[in-house]
Amino acid sequence: MSTPMTTTAPPLARLTVRACTELVVPAREFACAIAAQQGFAPAALQRLELLTEEACLFVVEHGFEPGEDGSFDLILDRRPGKFVVAVEDKGLPIDFSKPPQESTLGLSLMRGFAEEISFLNLGKAGRRIEFTASLPARPVEDYLTAAERDRSAEPPPLATDVPRLRLMTEQDAVALSRCIYRAYGYTYVDFVYYPDRIADMLRSGLMMSCVAENDAGEIVGHLALLRNGPETAIAESAAAVVDPRYRGHALFKTMKIFMAEEAKRRGLLGLYSEAMTLHPFTQKGNIALGAHETGLVLAYVPGDVNTRKIDASAQGERAALLLYYMRTNAEPHRVIYAPPRHRAVLQDICQRIGLDREFAELSDTPVLAESTRLDIRVRPELGIAAITVRACGADAGQQIRHHLVDLCCRKVDAIYLDLPLGDPAAASVCAACEAAGFFFAGMIPEYDNGDVLRLQYLNNLDINMDGIVVVSDTGRRLFDHVAAERQRAGEGARVAAVA
Repeated sequence: MSTPMTTTAPPLARLTVRACTELVVPAREFACAIAAQQGFAPAALQRLELLTEEACLFVVEHGFEPGEDGSFDLILDRRPGKFVVAVEDKGLPIDFSKPPQESTLGLSLMRGFAEEISFLNLGKAGRRIEFTASLPARPVEDYLTAAERDRSAEPPPLATDVPRLRLMTEQDAVALSRCIYRAYGYTYVDFVYYPDRIADMLRSGLMMSCVAENDAGEIVGHLALLRNGPETAIAESAAAVVDPRYRGHALFKTMKIFMAEEAKRRGLLGLYSEAMTLHPFTQKGNIALGAHETGLVLAYVPGDVNTRKIDASAQGERAALLLYYMRTNAEPHRVIYAPPRHRAVLQDICQRIGLDREFAELSDTPVLAESTRLDIRVRPELGIAAITVRACGADAGQQIRHHLVDLCCRKVDAIYLDLPLGDPAAASVCAACEAAGFFFAGMIPEYDNGDVLRLQYLNNLDINMDGIVVVSDTGRRLFDHVAAERQRAGEGARVAAVA
């Protein structure tokens, strides 16, 4: 659930356009010309054309007063494996007194089949709407043998040799895609099936990985550290995969130790990870390595994700994840403004990890930022959205509530909200969001230039809490807190309750 990466490098192109409908088509054509240079096929260009036109028209029609001589910037750029189209303007602020359909772009861009959509409120700097499309790349199918394509074959016999660990290079990208296909078929995150995209992420520094190599020179295990940007202080431990022939070799444990040492060497403060709750294996592995539970995120995993023949329906429509954090270097001293109802839980998390944290007394009149700044990131293929608050202004609760209604109306299944615990207004904003149906999910240390409190909202989902597997007493206490908060927020909270 990372946020869009920021970069100081110049974009591929930036076009300043006067805000009038007559110039929308030329702007759209300009974007398509740049996209065509990146190798997109005609069908993909048509989708980009629609998305660009909708974004530009929204700014022209809603961003300025009638007759105002305004303008917007159309920005085209590349990120690892992605083509980015963004529209920035400094027009009228969003009117949160109106229904979402009238006052915001909402998610109408989803009709254009965007893979990822972000809405960034930049405060006085204006706002930014961006969407991404995967750059053309050769899929793993081009590299598979006939035997590898045959998913009906009997499982291979267990291997007896001991794989060697090393850091991954760009030349390993094809072998990694094949390894993940053998383990998961086509049910894992999309980028791992495109070796060119893997190599791009390695080059950018957003991904560093270790691989396990067997005696035949095959990659049979992998673990990545993923970062939101080259400057971020922590990384997500993710994309853990072990070839079916090498399960039972404790490769997850040895790869995690290997990468924790690498993270420490590179100065990262810690690693966070998400463990499945359909089985105990990943949880036990994290705990054995000294990682600590920091939260329970419900309904994150869609039902069609391969869970190694474990019944994903045990938890209802979607499965939960336990959040873990492993400290690798001493972090800076930070002050936390904890909501009273979660203060004890947050103190316990910080104490278990050993974080240098000071819990401040709350003021009845907290210092507010000059304006609210937040990002909204939508993942249509996963049915989820993430709202990240950068600064809490006087209207923060109103803005979040407004976007929540819009996301629910667009049938997004689960909405997650990250609040900055170092913001003096975080506790009061949390209370306003909980009144709208959000409830506690957990804490992630040093996640976004500081600690964040994660809340969650389930959009009329059928969740069976009894199907969630939790292996430790600490995890069970977090589970009980989340379950109680969910009950308090109201099971299956309806959009009507916050409208």
